[in-house]
Amino acid sequence: MLNSKYFGKISISILIMCWISLTNTATASIATTGKLVHISANTAQYYYATGNTNFSHGVLLQDATNNLTAATLQLKYHQQKHIIKEMIAYDKQKLVHYWTKASPNSKQISAYAKVMQFYPLASLLVLAEQVFITENHNKFTGKKVYYNIKKHTIKVPNERNQHNHPALLFSTNESLP
Repeated sequence: MLNSKYFGKISISILIMCWISLTNTATASIATTGKLVHISANTAQYYYATGNTNFSHGVLLQDATNNLTAATLQLKYHQQKHIIKEMIAYDKQKLVHYWTKASPNSKQISAYAKVMQFYPLASLLVLAEQVFITENHNKFTGKKVYYNIKKHTIKVPNERNQHNHPALLFSTNESLP
């Protein structure tokens, strides 16, 4: 008898493989924290043993308010809850690009980094290596930057052995003075 726990994984992988063979583009719609995330890429690999998925070559991730482009996107799943626990985007040749708006009336926030890690359950985006963030006239750079997507805050931690690099906490809510 076929175990229903594994049948869902098999049907997803078969669906992705059929789509790849028909269109040469992999697409997926995945629920993270109640929102659907649409991912398109030229290649998708589903790992049956872990349930994880890798998208590569021309990755575009979109949901209602967030967008991301990268060379590679890895999705790591929480096996018991059947939800995404971590997304890792990286690019060896150019910077990963993430952009969003805190609200419909706010300015767009654009972030660039070599590596971006998103933790949907914590609404946290961690940007590492060559980080550059802009929002209106505000600019942030650093080796590692934390962006809380729910609170719309940016934190640049103080680096060890580096002077004149203060820790910053910035809110993108435009209602603040």
